[in-house]
Amino acid sequence: MGISGRLPVLFILCAAILAVPALGQGIPPDRLPNSEEKARGQWLPGPDDVTISRIGVNMPFGRIILARKGSDHCALKFTKTWSGETSYDRYISYEFFSQSDSSGDFSNSNAKTGTGELYFPRPRMWMGIGYYKGAKKDLLQCGGIRFKSFGVGSIAFGDAELAPTPWTSVMEVNIHDPRIRWYRKDTSRITWIVSIDQFWQDGWEDKGTLCRGNPK
Repeated sequence: MGISGRLPVLFILCAAILAVPALGQGIPPDRLPNSEEKARGQWLPGPDDVTISRIGVNMPFGRIILARKGSDHCALKFTKTWSGETSYDRYISYEFFSQSDSSGDFSNSNAKTGTGELYFPRPRMWMGIGYYKGAKKDLLQCGGIRFKSFGVGSIAFGDAELAPTPWTSVMEVNIHDPRIRWYRKDTSRITWIVSIDQFWQDGWEDKGTLCRGNPK
């Protein structure tokens, strides 16, 4: 899953979604593809969409994603993205809370918090394959869990489980909330895009869009 050099073949299908979120540019408010976009499979997520793929999750900025691995829990959100001094740089900042006593209670005094920053050269395309050229910082550290990012707003599963949420503050987090859905790396998973505010609604799959634009 390294991103120096060409990206994995999986990215041929969803490279634009996983590596270059649209951040709302040119996306209609309802974010539903028309028939032509479905046929081409070129639909991009909007700024409030979450994407769940075989290898990771793309999150809207300002929304919390939970992670767990053994006794470690993490609550993380991306806070800002901006361009660097050259036309090839893209920076992303994030903040996190970590808890290592198995409770997942980030209000405990032993919870830790911090911030971090990632940067990538802007993605390029060659014969439909996305790749990065240049220096990058693509590792996120949240307590005892370490993740790899493959672009703006993205986290790879690695050996941890991830759970997207619509929460914006760690004060809202309840690790035992029955609406939380945990995901891990799954090479057979179909990639879904759905509004983060619809993600916990019943039948959210019917509101979402497949990466390649095919209805369920």
